[in-house]
Amino acid sequence: MPLDNSKFTILLVISSLEHTEDLINTLLSAGFHICKTENISSAIPVIENELPDLILSDMDKALPQEAMALSGLKNRGTGCFVPVLFLTSPTNESYISGDFIHDHVDFILKPFPPQELIIRIQHQLLWLKAVRTIRRQNKSLRATLKARDKLYAVIAHDLRSPISTIKMINSSLSSEKARIKDPKILKLFEMINDTTEEAFNLLENLLQWTRNQNGKTKVYTTSFNMTPVIRQVCLLFSAIALEKEIVLTNLVKGTHQVCADIDMVKTILRNLISNAIKFTYPGGRVEVEIADMPDHALISIKDTGKGIPRSMHPHLLNSNTYPSSYGTRNEKGSGLGLILSRDFVRINKGKLWFLSQEGVGTTFYFTLPTCNAEVSSNTKR
Repeated sequence: MPLDNSKFTILLVISSLEHTEDLINTLLSAGFHICKTENISSAIPVIENELPDLILSDMDKALPQEAMALSGLKNRGTGCFVPVLFLTSPTNESYISGDFIHDHVDFILKPFPPQELIIRIQHQLLWLKAVRTIRRQNKSLRATLKARDKLYAVIAHDLRSPISTIKMINSSLSSEKARIKDPKILKLFEMINDTTEEAFNLLENLLQWTRNQNGKTKVYTTSFNMTPVIRQVCLLFSAIALEKEIVLTNLVKGTHQVCADIDMVKTILRNLISNAIKFTYPGGRVEVEIADMPDHALISIKDTGKGIPRSMHPHLLNSNTYPSSYGTRNEKGSGLGLILSRDFVRINKGKLWFLSQEGVGTTFYFTLPTCNAEVSSNTKR
């Protein structure tokens, strides 16, 4: 698409130049708007008032530091560098200096045909137009993402309270479950419990994912024993596992000290154990173990579920897409929990991976640094 020269203003920074009038007439004939100053100090106010689109300056009449200053000026309105086209003679070798190698700086050797000047100017203006378009699109995208994240946060926060209340009521009613004889009512009770737990987990993930995307995730690294943390999360899912007739076994004993953000670790465990239960058939098993290594703890969540299709293995942890799938009871998964777990493991200087075979089961592994490893790392820095 041809450039509309009439939409651009060129600032001439020229104190004395032969054929100045011819130069101005050439630019005006091409359709450009022209403004003129005699030195850099008088050019700065013009540039700060959001003009011009390009600077045309005679390098032979400028000191090296003045030329450098001119090539570093930005338009206050757009934040972009102002393209500069220096007119220079073959005897002036300043233009081959590395200090002037920038996308927005170009040179034209005198004498030059008028058409060559116009082409060089248009080349710089096309660069400027592209930069402005990208900046405008980025600004619009940032605004869209900000609005989306705010919406997610509001939805998650406002729904968290009523769902927490439903969870509490379900917990209270669990003691009465043995008295229910009607299988249809029992089935409805289980559906309410499962759905409520899924909704609560999704909202928790959504809140934490939004904070993480906004760069507002704060990491509070402390030294703590993994054993009670794993016990607490396993207890949280014991009722859900029982309802699905899955044996959830916590094989962790003793003391296993790590250095990490305890809330993030709980989120990782919650998501991985939830997924293990979701994708395991009734009558299956989910086991949680931990092993101490020289500089880290290795945590594993193993299930005897349906396994992950081999086609998904290369991409499951290596993209920012959220592959959703259905559990063995048609439980809907958003895929968000796994991505969040991956990010939280990385933030805590650990690694996350898995082994899986369809029809046999899946084991997710993740590591967390021990306090000795943290001390060693800090010492090296």
